[in-house]
Amino acid sequence: MKIENIKEKAADVFRKAKGKIGRRTVIAATCVLLVGVAVTLNVILWKAPGDSAALTPADAALSGAEEVTKSASNADGYFSEVIISRAQARDEAIEVLSGVMNSDTAVAEMKANAEAQINRIAQDMENEANIEALVTAKGLGECVAVISGDTANVVVKIDGMTPAEVSQISEIVYEQSGIIPANLKIINN
Repeated sequence: MKIENIKEKAADVFRKAKGKIGRRTVIAATCVLLVGVAVTLNVILWKAPGDSAALTPADAALSGAEEVTKSASNADGYFSEVIISRAQARDEAIEVLSGVMNSDTAVAEMKANAEAQINRIAQDMENEANIEALVTAKGLGECVAVISGDTANVVVKIDGMTPAEVSQISEIVYEQSGIIPANLKIINN
């Protein structure tokens, strides 16, 4: 009985929302919601080895084909899989968001929101690339950085990470992205 009541209430809310804001807006909002669900599912399904918690949604975000080709050729199995997975998820998210931006039926607010999300993804991509390059340049090992909002995960291939190395990585992440060490998770792979 409870499930039927919930279904009826949900259908009622949808009908009211559809009547007030219009069919096109509901469709555009649903598209944005589906992108969020896809990213969340990628996070849940993609976990770091030996880590019980899923990586951040940025791990399920996207990157350009050039980054995938360059990074995957230099990385071993785990790193190349993360890079490719991140690229595929981001490509899918950008494709949906671009569809919303280019839609004739989307409301201006939805288009602006989609554009802001694409800009955020691009900024996260740039910050991740900078972090990866600087960590590798410091001789701290292979690295994959994943940024999501104000949190970051950095997976580093290094034997026996010292507190000084953790500090260096934290400093690099803060300087490049403004993410404080409390919101940073460093994973030794």
